[in-house]
Amino acid sequence: MKSNKKLFFLLLILILNCVNKQAIVLPEVINGKINLSKFNFYQQTLPLAGDWFFEWNELSEPGSLISKNSNKVIVPSHWMDYRDSEGNLIPMEGRATFEVELNIPKPEYDLALRIPSMDTAFTLFWNGEEIARNSNLDRNFSEVVPQYYAPIIRDILIKPGSNILTLHMINSQYPRPGFRDPIIIGFASDLKLQNERNLFIDVFLSGSLFLMSIYHIGIFLLKPKDKSTLYFALFAFFISIRLSVTGEAFSFRFFPINWNFSTFLEYISFYLSPPIMLLYIRKLYPEDGSRLWDRITIIPALIFVILVLVLPIGLYTKTLMYFQIYSIIVIIYFFYILINAIKNKRETAIAFLLGTIVFFGTYANDALYANRMIDSIFITPIGMFFFFFAQAFLLSKRFATAFDTAETLTKELDEKVKQRTNDLLLERDRADNLLKNILPDEVATELKERGSVRPMYFPSVTVMFIDFVNFTEISQTMNPNDLVNELDYCFRAFDDIVERNGLEKLKTIGDSYMCASGIPLSNPNHAIICCEAALEIKSWMDAYSKRKEREGKRIWSYRIGIHSGAVTAGVIGSKKFAYDIWGDTVNVASRMESHADPSTINISEETYRLIQGRAECSSRGKIEVKGKGELTMYQLVKL
Repeated sequence: MKSNKKLFFLLLILILNCVNKQAIVLPEVINGKINLSKFNFYQQTLPLAGDWFFEWNELSEPGSLISKNSNKVIVPSHWMDYRDSEGNLIPMEGRATFEVELNIPKPEYDLALRIPSMDTAFTLFWNGEEIARNSNLDRNFSEVVPQYYAPIIRDILIKPGSNILTLHMINSQYPRPGFRDPIIIGFASDLKLQNERNLFIDVFLSGSLFLMSIYHIGIFLLKPKDKSTLYFALFAFFISIRLSVTGEAFSFRFFPINWNFSTFLEYISFYLSPPIMLLYIRKLYPEDGSRLWDRITIIPALIFVILVLVLPIGLYTKTLMYFQIYSIIVIIYFFYILINAIKNKRETAIAFLLGTIVFFGTYANDALYANRMIDSIFITPIGMFFFFFAQAFLLSKRFATAFDTAETLTKELDEKVKQRTNDLLLERDRADNLLKNILPDEVATELKERGSVRPMYFPSVTVMFIDFVNFTEISQTMNPNDLVNELDYCFRAFDDIVERNGLEKLKTIGDSYMCASGIPLSNPNHAIICCEAALEIKSWMDAYSKRKEREGKRIWSYRIGIHSGAVTAGVIGSKKFAYDIWGDTVNVASRMESHADPSTINISEETYRLIQGRAECSSRGKIEVKGKGELTMYQLVKL
């Protein structure tokens, strides 16, 4: 026991030494402006934190807040902490504009922006030009939902002197809208390194906890009468899940989840952790607590969990403050049990308390540092890993003392279980990922379960074609590698937009890109969704063309055609099979594309009827189409 105490104190001293490290004084945003004339970007990045310009309930034109010297607010923070011009706290739902002026004396060609993952829908502008968004803010207010988007924005045009960064935000559901983390500026290589370092820490912690969870579930299966290992495994699993959807939110990179589901995982894992932790410590020290207080502390947690399961996101997220109050009661009871266990001289109680103190100490340090009350660094991941490692060590020692003769067999069996489980998961993930890259999830599931896919008739979907003008002539004058790279760059951007808007990519043929809305799951708003995606693709292509024009390179012009109607969908072939659609709707959509003017969106009369009243279109009249006669066409302008 003495050696264990020395180990805990040694690690505690190491952490405290890290805390005492002096933080570098970085320039801050003051009165909506930040002067970077004396800041050296070499091997360091700068969070744009401080007093930003702010305007409530308006999506103001970029630069307007600076020109009229609007109110200032502290960034990063949640806007519900702000007050309006009349002194009232700002509500959760609404629109907001944030703006900051950056004085950069000379152009830095490799400067980039690191956009943090935000739980609030946003569009970001640099000198009035849109450079990032995680949602379409032009939708109806209640339909604006953010998607995971935490990029490093390169190729921003830095002007010597004043540069304006403008952020439009809309929130209708999340209880803590606004900035969770600051936007960071720096060289792209440094931002990438910083991002990879943070991602490594999150993946390492989450993966370590997940493996701890699997390991202790294996121990529980060998000795099911002792449920302490089960509760510890569940606690580690829930914290692992929470780490995967917060911070760098790396689960978005590996799994096809959306913002609603990630928020659900964040809350359900958080709400389940305290009662599981109490059950764990009560199994370790069954005589040092109170059955009455067990019920008082565990039953409310179950109520919170039920609320998350049955209520919509806009309601269950509002329970967070009440759960935090409940968590304080749980922590007090938690320490009450530990102190009683120490008084009664329970085995490992002192080591358990020391590990808990280290964890809460690192958490308190980060809370104070985040609020700029102390000079330090973020060390909660160290404390969390130390806490779980210590618990795993204490459990292992407890079992070693009780089961000396069975320890070797348990380790051998556990290694086999882990190896076989990992092998099965690896093979399953390989097969699933390959299938999901080829087919929609629902179709892939049916193919795996039945061995075949039944053709389905869809009475109303919207099909979109995109291709590039004079592609054949362009391809004859370009290097093959450059040509393929250009196509790949554009099609990857189309893929992101199509996936983000819920469309299904079908195929590419040469320079033609085909997708559809309303399959494989029917959607009554398929025409609107498809048009939104088309406008987003147009916006991206226009910005891409302007950038290439500034670089003195060839501009790629494009055409987009959209038509709505009935199709039949299914999977053809037994080798290299593909999910495809058939019907006259496909042919008409192709004609819409081929008869579109360059850099415009041409839609059919059928699609126009479905979006009429919700979109601005200009009539092109009747146009003669080979094999179809005269067809009425419209040019989509905006939604």
